[in-house]
Amino acid sequence: MMSVAFLAASLFALFCLWLNPVGYVGAGADDERYLAVARCWVEAGTPCLPDDHWGTRWPVIAPAAAALALLGDSRAALGIGASLSWGLALFGIAALATRWFGWRAGVAALLALAATPVFTTFALTPNPNVTELAFQLLALTAVTIAWRDGSARWAFAGGLLAALAMATRNTSILVLGAGALAWLFLDPTRRRPLLWAVPGLALGLGAEMLVYALATGDPFYRYALALSHTGIPSAELPEGFDTSQSPLFNPAYIAAWRREAGVEIWWPIDGWLNLIAGGRLGPLLLTAALGGLLLRRTLAPEARATLARAMAATLLVVLLLTWGLAVDPKARMFLGLAALAALAHGAFVAARGRGRIEPLAIGLLGLHLLLGLGTILNFPHSRDGEAAARSWIAAHGDDIEMAESAKSYLTFVPSARDLPLQGAGRPMLVALTANACAEVIYDDPRYGPTASVVADARQSATSTARLCLFRYADDYWTRARGSEGG
Repeated sequence: MMSVAFLAASLFALFCLWLNPVGYVGAGADDERYLAVARCWVEAGTPCLPDDHWGTRWPVIAPAAAALALLGDSRAALGIGASLSWGLALFGIAALATRWFGWRAGVAALLALAATPVFTTFALTPNPNVTELAFQLLALTAVTIAWRDGSARWAFAGGLLAALAMATRNTSILVLGAGALAWLFLDPTRRRPLLWAVPGLALGLGAEMLVYALATGDPFYRYALALSHTGIPSAELPEGFDTSQSPLFNPAYIAAWRREAGVEIWWPIDGWLNLIAGGRLGPLLLTAALGGLLLRRTLAPEARATLARAMAATLLVVLLLTWGLAVDPKARMFLGLAALAALAHGAFVAARGRGRIEPLAIGLLGLHLLLGLGTILNFPHSRDGEAAARSWIAAHGDDIEMAESAKSYLTFVPSARDLPLQGAGRPMLVALTANACAEVIYDDPRYGPTASVVADARQSATSTARLCLFRYADDYWTRARGSEGG
């Protein structure tokens, strides 16, 4: 029964991925940075020395580079490399929930996380969000085994896995801090073997520092890049925002970030409200919270205490991320909350109140699955745009130039790679727009419309963004050159 249930849950996870395999997006998204570094690794035949914080995240880059080297430079190869983290995270949540609450909880938690849009829509593109979560869950599973078995070996493995989470993104230091704080409240007679996680962590971090010391002479090179990344301009901040200031406990940063779901009530809580209001993570959080209100008494005392400790640690991390580090409060930064909510769903399904599974626990999980699948299905992707671009280039290739964002967006369309960038003087332009193509055409007071729409392609059924093929007005380049001369 258990094996069949896990097999069915795994097939459901693959169905979530098949429903809308979003994959690489580019056009200014962070996956463009990771792809560039992975291509550098492939071209050089060795890891490239990073010059920004994106390039330091080798657990994200290495699988992508290996897949590109082995399978060729393609969307499919990149997706295969990235999907390893997605699979590890699903394994981690199932293993952890099973260790904490039983196998039924493992199945339910796997289902819940797989149907979470902010998790699965990142499955096929290199990103630190899923990779960091995967190593955090695996580390916590290893430490759980060490705690129950008194195993120094598993504790050491947990430390190594935590080091991989740190190598993926420095925000994992908050999880380490929460774990150290939790250790203080454990049974003193059983917590000593867990200290073996410290040398495991030190070995992992020390090995990385040694590599940087040999390559640059500075063992802290990676951390210097990480601390300087806040000075990089972001489209998520208002134009002219002073990024030279430190974000640490900085109300100006916290208040300035663009709200993902558009909710603006009071800056200290806007980040959390937008997580709840947004479709990428909100339904999972709301259904888990409702379960906590209505089903907590069905949990055994030990399970209730375990879940309460996990919630306290996770909320501490969220507080420090939101107010301490003042990170951009997007759903992708809070996959730890997603994991907690998935574990809660698992605990409620496994509780078997009054000797049976509570129908309400199944209903809340089912509601999340339905809402999550709907959001995943309608999530923006580039498949339609790529197919359209191939046909446009086949028909008008010699007449087309590319906007820079469209060039990145279509990086896996071979026929688009050799097209010149905008400004080459060709009569047609492929560009990405945030709204309908016609809305970006403006009227020059002296000459009328600057262009006309030849064709467009959507990014999803619900997205307003479009990939557009424009034809410049007949005298556009004459006017542009005249304006430059004047």
